[in-house]
Amino acid sequence: MPNANDLSYRCGGTIINRRYVVTAAHCVVNLPENFKVGGVRLGEHNILTDPDCEQEYCAEPVQDFLPESIIVHKNYNKPEFKNDIAIIRLNKPVIYNDDPKPSTILQTVKLPIVKIDECVVAYKRYAEISEDQQMCVGGVPGHDSCGGDSGGPLMQVNSLNGPPKYYFIGIVSFGAKLCGASKTPAIYSRVAAYITWILNTMHPDQCTVDSQVGTCINARDCTLVSNILQQSREQAINYLRRNHCGFEGSNPLVCCVNTASISTRPSGVLTNPGTTSNPNRNSESSSSPIENVQIDLANNPLLSNECGRDLSQRIVGGERTDLDEFPWMALVEYQKPNGRTTACGGVLISKRYVLTAAHCVKGKDLPANWRLSSVRLGEYNTDTERDCIPDGQNSEICADDPITVGVEEQIAHENYQPTSRNQRYDIALLRLSHDVPFTRYIQPICLPSNSSLGGKLFVAGWGKTETSSASNIKLKLALPLAEQSLCDQTYVSAGVRLGLGQICAGGQRGKDSCRGDSGGPLMALERIADGTGKWTAVGVVSFGPSPCGMQGWPGVYTKVSDFVPWILNNMRR
Repeated sequence: MPNANDLSYRCGGTIINRRYVVTAAHCVVNLPENFKVGGVRLGEHNILTDPDCEQEYCAEPVQDFLPESIIVHKNYNKPEFKNDIAIIRLNKPVIYNDDPKPSTILQTVKLPIVKIDECVVAYKRYAEISEDQQMCVGGVPGHDSCGGDSGGPLMQVNSLNGPPKYYFIGIVSFGAKLCGASKTPAIYSRVAAYITWILNTMHPDQCTVDSQVGTCINARDCTLVSNILQQSREQAINYLRRNHCGFEGSNPLVCCVNTASISTRPSGVLTNPGTTSNPNRNSESSSSPIENVQIDLANNPLLSNECGRDLSQRIVGGERTDLDEFPWMALVEYQKPNGRTTACGGVLISKRYVLTAAHCVKGKDLPANWRLSSVRLGEYNTDTERDCIPDGQNSEICADDPITVGVEEQIAHENYQPTSRNQRYDIALLRLSHDVPFTRYIQPICLPSNSSLGGKLFVAGWGKTETSSASNIKLKLALPLAEQSLCDQTYVSAGVRLGLGQICAGGQRGKDSCRGDSGGPLMALERIADGTGKWTAVGVVSFGPSPCGMQGWPGVYTKVSDFVPWILNNMRR
């Protein structure tokens, strides 16, 4: 607004909860002389009419707000055009309503996400484009965001299990001068890269411990944990497990009471894509994709808090596991006309669900007369009735008998295309016919609470070995994370275009996951505050070179962190 009586709408924005709107930084700084951000209007449809009506239906009145504060990313324009994001705190809470809006005037357009390389080339004279922080979108003549759309959202819609749900994945930043008139895509700020900044910028959320109000902070900074630790290490560990509320990098956060003098961190729980909330408060929606989000899954009723515990202090180049190592590993069984067989792996993520690959559920290579029937858990040696190993003292240690559980529902990702060479969205859930009991040999693995990857990764399974025969004993193998750009280039030469939701690992001769390991987990071990380890499923075995274990050809894995919202959205008690 250039003066108190003259309003001019220049930008869009997105409500993320009752007090905050996300927009582009260039919408709130470096404005024309005498301009300032004068307000935010919500519930608008046609800016020329009041009220907004279509046929016999009229929308509720718009809501106008003043900006209480405006927070621009501290690194905006460093370098130029980067970190184009800002948050506006409203002067009063938004009143949500559920009324549908008329279907015209407010403009929408469908846009494709484009390989970042196209934007790198298109804008190389003006800006350095980064895939980590920016998205390349559009490039279809006549279809584009344009002047006045800046700061508005790029949205992804999911209609699974009910009405459409919109996910906030990008912010309109900049594009070609003649928008929509060329094939040049536009640049959007990638919301996933800024989730932590958004959460940290808003007021820290509260949490409760035994009805006492606390704050979500680094476990090492919690005086209460230190006091409990002096009395009993076991009690301190139990407190950490019960009251875990997220991560700060790889450091666990805990809901800590009586910590007024300690700086706090937000404790938002990403329960599914599109909703970030605190479990102890009424939900305040905060749309976000899963990438790079710090996600607290500890209090989700669908998942076990006792996941991924490191109980022990097609695998090519692998070594034997211990009896109780990787107790979340599952064998997926198929009913054939002449009996039963195993052809895929999976990983237990709760008492009722196994995560696997979509191609294990509806892959083009599955014989038509095979039916996925059951899952075997607690297995070690597929050739023996009871699994035992020497204890080094002229005796044996034996595991509990494995169990076979029927599969009552198979849920492959709705976007998976069995005949596609790219094999994107290669992820599926298997709902078991009943809850499984957790034992030393049957435990769930943890889902990732953030998308960071690094260090040593592991695969395990009963797939093919160097002799090209399936292994009867569960094997494990350490694999390095592969450079994604090099992996992309390698597979392009084979006519495969990898994309978001896919990662690469391995690439060393003789060391790879292989046929029979499909659907099994790529795992990372994280050390937590009490000194123990926690295993996380960061990938699902998807595909790789043939033969397995070729030098310079990493295996391709579905990146689990990108699909945690989908997983939670498709689980039920």
